[in-house]
Amino acid sequence: MKLYTKKLKKYLWSCLIICVEMSCNLEKKVNIVLPSYQEQLVVECYLIPGEPYQLFLSRSVAYFSDFSLPDVPNATVVITHNGKRDTLRYEPFFFLPARKIYNYRSTTKVVVDYENPFYLYIHDRESGKELFAEDIFLRPISIDSVGAILNGKPDSLSSIIAFFNDPQESTNYYRFVVSHGNIFNPENQRADILLDDRLFTGRATLGTSYRFALSDTAIVTLYHLSQPLFQYFRTVRDAADFVTNPLRQPVGIASNIKGGVGIFATLSYDRDTLILRKFYQNVP
Repeated sequence: MKLYTKKLKKYLWSCLIICVEMSCNLEKKVNIVLPSYQEQLVVECYLIPGEPYQLFLSRSVAYFSDFSLPDVPNATVVITHNGKRDTLRYEPFFFLPARKIYNYRSTTKVVVDYENPFYLYIHDRESGKELFAEDIFLRPISIDSVGAILNGKPDSLSSIIAFFNDPQESTNYYRFVVSHGNIFNPENQRADILLDDRLFTGRATLGTSYRFALSDTAIVTLYHLSQPLFQYFRTVRDAADFVTNPLRQPVGIASNIKGGVGIFATLSYDRDTLILRKFYQNVP
């Protein structure tokens, strides 16, 4: 009995000490001196076949600063292709269907050329900084066929599947996008997958979850990406995930812009449309 009482007293004293420690103010403010932030010019430019040259030019901001998109109105922006220089004019506009902002554009339309690269040169007259980039069109990978697979009952939703042949002589990078009706609005995307061909060679199959109903229109786009563009898309997604989830590891944005950050890239793709008039129980 005495041994039990002694152990009980020891336990109570331990609890008391813990309570006292918890009641004390153990918080301490620590001031962390962050290094000064060096802003950079930021570029986003995609060369889309048949579309005019258009580009967004801005400046980067510190992580803890107020959200803003600093405009860069005093820059010389030149795209050169096959010896022809085209100077883009400063003309801000908002492309509503895709919800994208551009501030430099030209009336010259992008011509597909698999032999001669496109060159970008930017000179910001305010800061004196110069940027350089180049890219060339990859040949698109054709979509062989597109089909729909029913999820059980005739009135249930279906999955969209696409088939293509992956060239085996090189490493290839893809972006697979399936949209419901409108290819520009991100809210209409039912699948948006980044992948390389390490997991498959030869005939490949990609698909969506069961999200399409009878009479829906599915627009399937298979982008053939360069490695820099693939890494840019991937790191942009990782950075966005970090903003919403602070437990994730922060990442830097991959870039092919010399002297700044961002992307200057051609967009090579194949596209097919399927109106869901019927479903397939098996892969077509």
